[in-house]
Amino acid sequence: MEWTPELVVGVLSIIASLIIAVTSLFFSYWDRKSERKFQAGEREIEREFEARQKAETYYRPLYGRIAVLDEMVRGYKRSLDNKGKAKVFSVQDCKYRESTSKEILDEYMKFYNKFVSFYIKTKYEGYELFVSEDLQNALIKLWAKADEFSENNKKLRDSKEIDDFHKLVKETTKLMENLFGLR
Repeated sequence: MEWTPELVVGVLSIIASLIIAVTSLFFSYWDRKSERKFQAGEREIEREFEARQKAETYYRPLYGRIAVLDEMVRGYKRSLDNKGKAKVFSVQDCKYRESTSKEILDEYMKFYNKFVSFYIKTKYEGYELFVSEDLQNALIKLWAKADEFSENNKKLRDSKEIDDFHKLVKETTKLMENLFGLR
């Protein structure tokens, strides 16, 4: 068999067609594989976003309750040092107002009960799923210290106890902020 120009062109056309077909198959496979990876990544991002939304319904109210407890504890001590009165943030009025030591203690007890109720309810509902071990330990310590204050309000007169509580609040809220990438 002799290689005529038409035969060479025909063979080269067949080879070129085969190369194009193999390349097309390869890119088609790669494209489908990339698309599946992209879709899997997209689903992962969606699940993470949904989890963060659910976690936010837990963390925001918890964070707020912790901040109010801290304000009440420090306000109570300030009132004792200031003839039985101090300016504390009033959640009902959404502003600072002067309150007596008794009013502050009553507010503390009210918010402590709200904190405990919320914490136990959300724990029961499984929201602790969103809590790291460090944050869980910090919340337990904070709860225990807040409980000590509710059981024995004389501890609210001790500056060291109040400083310890404030350090627990800072540690707990910092862990919460870190979890949400706010720090």
